Amino acid sequence: VEGAVIDHRGTCTTQCAAGYSASSATLICKLGQFNPPTFSCDFASCTAPAKALVSGLAKGPVCLEGNVVDGGGKCTPNCQEGYVPTVQQLSCNLGKLEPAIFQCEPATCPAPDDVVNARDPACAEGKTIKH
Repeated sequence: VEGAVIDHRGTCTTQCAAGYSASSATLICKLGQFNPPTFSCDFASCTAPAKALVSGLAKGPVCLEGNVVDGGGKCTPNCQEGYVPTVQQLSCNLGKLEPAIFQCEPATCPAPDDVVNARDPACAEGKTIKH
């Protein structure tokens, strides 16, 4: 941001490409040397979806990994007991979660499969019974 030459005691505000974040926000010029000497551009982290965007049935934290997901990492949805997420994982890519949100839906009940002399499926409604 400051240009190609930084004066003594000047500051270099680091910049990375979209979807990446700098390991150090600034470099300070002291007697011809930067402190720290350099920086890296790493995958940007992602913020977990807000409960309001997910549903009232999500459990806190919304992602089992916490409110911040490392770049390249995964968010495992966290639903209240008796509910299941619509996706198994969200991926953090270049600072954005994919997919961006999930829903918590009522869990289904599997039809009993260990009943002697029962038909298959044991329930007239099928192998899976909705809430």
